[in-house]
Amino acid sequence: FASLLGGNALALYIHRNHDDYSALGASGAVSGVIFASIAIVPNLELFFGIPGWIFAILYTLVTIYGVKSRWGNIGHEAHLGGSIIGVLLAILLRPAIISSHPLILLGITLPMVIFLYLLAVKPEFLLIPNYFEYESQQIKERFRQSQGQAEAIKTSRSKKRAGKKRFISPEAELN
Repeated sequence: FASLLGGNALALYIHRNHDDYSALGASGAVSGVIFASIAIVPNLELFFGIPGWIFAILYTLVTIYGVKSRWGNIGHEAHLGGSIIGVLLAILLRPAIISSHPLILLGITLPMVIFLYLLAVKPEFLLIPNYFEYESQQIKERFRQSQGQAEAIKTSRSKKRAGKKRFISPEAELN
């Protein structure tokens, strides 16, 4: 439950200025449970025999990339927030794991700590635009351009018409 809240909190913090952002799911909680398990048993075999600690490091790096690039329609922020809380809770509930495998815990948590540090100190590194606003501006700009093109075509046609010599009958010329 704490990982669910942590995942949602990080997602809400990152997207606090994006009115068009919405999310639904409990994947942050699932990530927290997986990362807590890996923190307690780092050699836990996952996916074709990959040790849990290697999976955790790779997953964290891919998730950070996903947050930064807005890759797919996935709540990478919630996954990362849930993972962070899962590791922290494992350490709080079983402090002995710090002394039993400190380098592995450092490898798992260091990318998370660096990400959180950059998020707090230099949030512009994310550069997450408000996509709805961006698309709206793009549509308005295309509309303005098409209006300008339509006006240019009208002007061009009226110039062509004005440049054509019209036949005037001799009788009309006398009047």
